[in-house]
Amino acid sequence: MQQAEQQAPAPPAMERETEVDPLTRLWLACRRQGKLIVYVLGASLCGWVIYLTLAAPLYQSSASIHVLAEDPDYWRKATDADHAISLDEKLASQLELVRSGETFRRMIEDSDLLEQQHFIEEIAQERPGAFLAWLRTTFGKGGVADPKTEALALIETRLTVKRLGDSSVLSITYAARSPQAAAAMTGRVVQAYFDARQRIQTEAARRAVEWLSAKVEELRTQTLKQAAAIEAFRRKHGLLASEGRLIGDQRLSRMTEQLVLAQGDLGEAEARSRKLEAILAAGDMNAAVAQSLASPLVTELRQDYLEAARRGADLEAKYGAGHQQARRLKGEAEEYRRQMFEELSRIAAAYRAEEEMARGRVEALKANIGQAGAEKSDLDAEQVTLRDLENRADNARRLYLDHLARLDTARQEENLPEISAKLISPPTVPATPSSPRKALSLFVAFCLGLGSGLAVAALRDFSDRKLRRPDQLRRVSGAPVLGLIPLIERAPAFHPDFTAFPISRPDSIRMADAIDRHAFDNPRSRMTDVIRRTLAHQTPLEKGRSARVVGVVSCEAGEGKTTIAANLASLSALKGQRTLLVDADHVNPEASRRLARHVLEATERPSLFPSLLRHPSTPLSLLARPEPSRDSGPGDYDRSADMDADIEKAKGDFDLIVIDLPPLAAGHVVEDAATRVDSILLVVEWGGVTEAALAEALRNAPTIATRITGALFNKVRFDKLPLYLEGGAPASAYLGQGGYFSG
Repeated sequence: MQQAEQQAPAPPAMERETEVDPLTRLWLACRRQGKLIVYVLGASLCGWVIYLTLAAPLYQSSASIHVLAEDPDYWRKATDADHAISLDEKLASQLELVRSGETFRRMIEDSDLLEQQHFIEEIAQERPGAFLAWLRTTFGKGGVADPKTEALALIETRLTVKRLGDSSVLSITYAARSPQAAAAMTGRVVQAYFDARQRIQTEAARRAVEWLSAKVEELRTQTLKQAAAIEAFRRKHGLLASEGRLIGDQRLSRMTEQLVLAQGDLGEAEARSRKLEAILAAGDMNAAVAQSLASPLVTELRQDYLEAARRGADLEAKYGAGHQQARRLKGEAEEYRRQMFEELSRIAAAYRAEEEMARGRVEALKANIGQAGAEKSDLDAEQVTLRDLENRADNARRLYLDHLARLDTARQEENLPEISAKLISPPTVPATPSSPRKALSLFVAFCLGLGSGLAVAALRDFSDRKLRRPDQLRRVSGAPVLGLIPLIERAPAFHPDFTAFPISRPDSIRMADAIDRHAFDNPRSRMTDVIRRTLAHQTPLEKGRSARVVGVVSCEAGEGKTTIAANLASLSALKGQRTLLVDADHVNPEASRRLARHVLEATERPSLFPSLLRHPSTPLSLLARPEPSRDSGPGDYDRSADMDADIEKAKGDFDLIVIDLPPLAAGHVVEDAATRVDSILLVVEWGGVTEAALAEALRNAPTIATRITGALFNKVRFDKLPLYLEGGAPASAYLGQGGYFSG
């Protein structure tokens, strides 16, 4: 079947070289390897389906525990800084307590998990297969594990403990194959945690009680010894005390207080005496008013004096100063005044006596205080030692009382420990499985498959050095690219059927393969147009030469050089030129095998093979080569000299001679055959030969390399060609403006 036809590209348009953006290159690489990406992605999705099919569903049940406060500390009081620092450390320690193996062991023993059927079944399902067990045993990582170890491993695998954000809440999650089993196991883990906390606190309280009991007894003995030492020191040095103070200190303190009071009384007495003396010296009745208040007699005399003076002043104002009654009242007033000052004089004498008594008391107290201070200074050294002993005794007493209080607290905690944690969210039976997560696993499988496919596709494409662009072929061959011939599909196991060509002459060319007569059957096809351009590209003949000799060569066998040679000769003959097709391939005479198989099968010996065959309707001839056989002698194989003579002879009878040369991989054989040609047409399979292989083959065949005048891409996939051209440009950008399929 032939692909849709399209214009054969013109040489100038196909020799462009353009730098492509890396992202565009990657995009084109992914497009070129699209099938591979799809295959890898499909394999990833198939793995996802298999995973969902084989994976057993797991149900998760969660519970939340709030760590309320610090644990009791029986040995020391925590400071604020310690409390602030220990919050994260406490939560971390509680996490490890939940996940500890000792907690799990006690839970297994207390709950009798190894006797419960559903738990035993889960352990059996988690055991590795025989092959994995053998591998573990072989590499020393396995062995016969007891049921308790397997149970611990299962619980550690299924249990998840974490802190919720920055809070003091711990989340405990357990996954099981049954919803009820998940909720039950979560409850067991929570209970095991509280049991562990209670056990730890009880044990800590017990150890604290033992230690504090011994410490309290030690401090009590020390306190008693200190008290006895103080009493002995006091008796030895006479430092008697009352109400916690030394008697000497108490006596000195009391005398000091009495001295202060006596000095106050003395000052008051001196002030009264001086004031009264000043009144007596002045004789002022108005100044004596304040003192009269202190004595009733003086007050009475003063009132009588004032009354007599008032009455006398009234009579004197009414009857005059010489009135007898006025003179009598004036005399009475003077008598009252004299008596009042006499009484004040007696009071002043009493004040002076009180002053002398107060002064004497002050002097006596000063003398006593001085004597007591002298006595106290003699006991200062002993008092310093006594105070040191008392301080030690006080410290020992305080320590004793503090440890005694802690001992009481520890005994209470031992009897009824207080767990500083609370269950705020009990475990519930889950309704839906938590694993496998279909959506998440699908997303992961899709991303993994797509990423792997892209990576493999990019690696495969970037490591591909096959020739697919015309500029690559021109750069390696050094010749212009004359066209791109499409891939023409046919059955892979093709055998020409010559019975469909009943020709009278047995030595006629029979083109049983449609691809060999493509130029006859499809004169307007892309291949025909490219071959037509190739014929037009051949250099003109030199003067004196009657035939033009063109060789067709490829890098390796199977690239389609025989097909190109046959169609090149057929198209030339179709134009009326006498054309000879020469099969010069010694090892693989494909042209002879496909165009003259009926002659080869009818010839018993290669020496009897009629080498020149002709087409019945066109001026096309074939210089065929017999099929080599194991029984053939050296003379039957080596006909190169005869073929050279035939070619030289044919130059006078034909206008164009097309030689199907051996591939470049044949080495010196193709070099010898290339000496007969004027120009060589290089045929390269599109995507079938690497740059390095073609370059190496041309270096090993310098005669061929110097005579190549044009190159053709054969078996081109035009549906994929744009992916290799200038950033994905359409193939029409590489097509010329002339020919049947232009524009």
